[in-house]
Amino acid sequence: MDDGWEIANSLDPTSPSGIDGAWGDPDNDGLFNIYEYINPSWQTVDFVPGPGNQITATESPCNPVLLIGLNGCVGLTAEVDGTTETNPWAWDSDGDGLNDSHEALILLTDPTAIDTDGDNISDYVEVNSNYDGQQTDPRDNNSDDDQWDDGVEDADANGQINGNETDPTRREDTGD
Repeated sequence: MDDGWEIANSLDPTSPSGIDGAWGDPDNDGLFNIYEYINPSWQTVDFVPGPGNQITATESPCNPVLLIGLNGCVGLTAEVDGTTETNPWAWDSDGDGLNDSHEALILLTDPTAIDTDGDNISDYVEVNSNYDGQQTDPRDNNSDDDQWDDGVEDADANGQINGNETDPTRREDTGD
């Protein structure tokens, strides 16, 4: 890891182990410092993440909505805001309520962007939404593939159908 990045994030650049080392996790979010520094799927050059010496090479940006990136960004962590480093001292770098490692490694949403798909509904709300028992996809701004984005159908972006809103998970919903 770059010494300047370590200093900027209050890590000791002279210590290669413990919470300061590549495999440290001072915020206990499950994302090691090396992945906070540069997520492997955000790299534009070969990157050796550690044990096993697996080399990862992908493109940045990786935007699943615009289908930018290797294979349209399928299977890669999204990168939509130009920020490729998370905060090693904050379990939720973008403040959306989702743990950085859960976003980067499980959901494949951008852990530095509150709204990965740009539909004006936060990733947290999309993952925890309840539209008649279904959730919208935080990597797809139009989960039901109709003519309206999820944020238009759920105008108040609260993860529920209220008033004159339509269900962003059902194409055949009245009004769409």
